[in-house]
Amino acid sequence: MYVGKFATTLVTMMLSISTAMADTAPTVTANIGLVSDYVWRGVSQTRGRPAVQGGIDFADPSGFSLGTWASNVDFDLPSNNPNYEWDFYAGYSSQVEGLGYNITTAYYAYPNGKDSDFWELGLSGTWDMFTVGLAYTLTGQAKGDNPFRNGDVYYYGSMSYPLPQDFKLGVTLGYYDFDRLGGSADYINWQVSISKEVPYLGTFSFTYDQNDGGSSEAVATDNDPRIWIGIKKTF
Repeated sequence: MYVGKFATTLVTMMLSISTAMADTAPTVTANIGLVSDYVWRGVSQTRGRPAVQGGIDFADPSGFSLGTWASNVDFDLPSNNPNYEWDFYAGYSSQVEGLGYNITTAYYAYPNGKDSDFWELGLSGTWDMFTVGLAYTLTGQAKGDNPFRNGDVYYYGSMSYPLPQDFKLGVTLGYYDFDRLGGSADYINWQVSISKEVPYLGTFSFTYDQNDGGSSEAVATDNDPRIWIGIKKTF
């Protein structure tokens, strides 16, 4: 499985960056969270059930970052039903003339699943409160005409707007374009969230998610509105 090689590469990169830039002040943070429903790009990854999630992130002042993150999942697939997801990612972010940009690569692993892992390259740009980006699937283990293989692209735009009393409004609109499914599986998703950071406790969020359908291969006929709450604490 790719996950072992990818994890080893990330650890090696982390050690190299840390050594080369020992005179700067890189940061290492950990986070843990609980959500009532794990929704990713408009589709529940837990069939509407809660998820416990957590990760570790390394960030260097130069703009480089590395991290790993995990969550329980439940797809209810008869022949392939992994019960957890383990992601590895690396990236570089900077800005030019007030325009921020971010380049990332992420590997989505399902260690006890079958032909489920996939690897993405992400590009995004941010100006003020607005972000636009895309995630391109470089390779995936899925077989045949299935989603999450090379050539799939997820496009998105988002906005983050400060509200009174330190609340924050987030809005995201996305479109998933699947390369091998002839357009029948492509779908649009939208998300609206309200969040607030509470000292010592973490960030609380209330979120509405939905997609416009697509074939069962992509969204498992899951286009019902999803309303979920979450809390995330970073250390």
